[in-house]
Amino acid sequence: MLEVYAEEILNEINEAPFLAVIADETTDVSMKFQMVIVFRYVKNGAPVERFWTFLLPEKHDAETLANTILNVLDPILKNNKNKLIAQSYDGAAVMSGIHGGVQTIIKRKYETAHFVHCYAHQLNLKGAVPLLKFIISNNLEDTLTETKKLIQILVTTPMTTAEAERSFSTLKRIKTFLRNSMCEDRLTALSTLSIEKKFIASIPNFNDKFTGLAICALAAWKFMITFHFLRVLDSHMYSTAFYLFLATGCLVILVFLLGCCAIPKRWTKLLFLYIILLLVLFLFEILIGVLAFIFQDNIEEDLNLNFNKTIISTYQFDDSKTISIDYIQEKLHCCGAVNYIDWRQNEWIKKESVLNRVPDSCCKTVSEHCGYRDHPSNIHEEGCISYVAEKIKTNFWIIFIAALGISAFHAIGIILGIILFIKVESGKHDRDYSTKNGGTEALLQDDRQLHF
Repeated sequence: MLEVYAEEILNEINEAPFLAVIADETTDVSMKFQMVIVFRYVKNGAPVERFWTFLLPEKHDAETLANTILNVLDPILKNNKNKLIAQSYDGAAVMSGIHGGVQTIIKRKYETAHFVHCYAHQLNLKGAVPLLKFIISNNLEDTLTETKKLIQILVTTPMTTAEAERSFSTLKRIKTFLRNSMCEDRLTALSTLSIEKKFIASIPNFNDKFTGLAICALAAWKFMITFHFLRVLDSHMYSTAFYLFLATGCLVILVFLLGCCAIPKRWTKLLFLYIILLLVLFLFEILIGVLAFIFQDNIEEDLNLNFNKTIISTYQFDDSKTISIDYIQEKLHCCGAVNYIDWRQNEWIKKESVLNRVPDSCCKTVSEHCGYRDHPSNIHEEGCISYVAEKIKTNFWIIFIAALGISAFHAIGIILGIILFIKVESGKHDRDYSTKNGGTEALLQDDRQLHF
């Protein structure tokens, strides 16, 4: 989940015109010196501050602290150093010193990163933010380019350490309750879930969204690949698995949209519907997996029964099947069902007016009337059944693995959804982190719930 969170922050930073970094440091209850990093930038015309991470500098001197911050900034700003327009710390000499302070060391590498002292009060941006939104909403960026940039710089520049202080406050409550019994990575993860819980909740059902798109894309792709192969079977039974898989992908997207409303708002009725739909998805995926497994086991037998019949009775009499047979023979470099001799039974070949002994698609080099000669030097001798069976089997195995793999994720989603529903229904979903145990139980609940 933290990887998704970090990726979302990076995407917002890449889209933002400017960036400011806020850092604050303190010694926590376990007597460990820690630093918090917060980024500030403009999103949709309004300034936002995002918690990034907690760090553990080895020393307290300016060079160590500056290098700690640079190790965070360099990977993010490697392609655009001028995006960083401000750095903001407290008034301590080690941070704000003009000769050897952290701000001076960072400015040597990021020349546009001007130091701004963080005050205890918030800058009044009531006029700047609405003006910026007005420029964006009325498509005046080109006309008022410089004005827009000036306002963006103004609202990006930090004027408070409130976000950093809030981060430390959350970490302190967690550590006090756990009494240092948890590793630093886990503490950072829980703190991130608490500090940015609203932001994380704005990208709910992350897996559902992309799972649905992936299922639709995979189903459509596999159906197009096997379309001609399935057509010669003269049976719609095998296409059922692909149609069900495609329908499942569409249903996953519907469930994702429903979850966007149900999960952040904790609406019990929508949560219940969300769980039911997840259960339906799970059953659909199990059904698809079972069908794919059964079909791949029977495909060669059905091809032996139907392919030769299709060749004899439908070629040049059914346009759609003619196209499919030609496609198969040309792409797989084969001829007939078992071998090229099968074509001698075809009704079209038997006509006196037809000079071809095999279709032109059997030829090694396809050209008009090349099928007149059925000599091995001119045509492919091997039949198509084994090649077609192998192609269809491979695609059914992929559908089988994908269906069961995705069903496992949805099974976890059902379990977590039921847990969330029970807690919401029973009134145990209190989000006040200032209550007993420092709110850590709620944080642990967030850590579980935000994974589906």
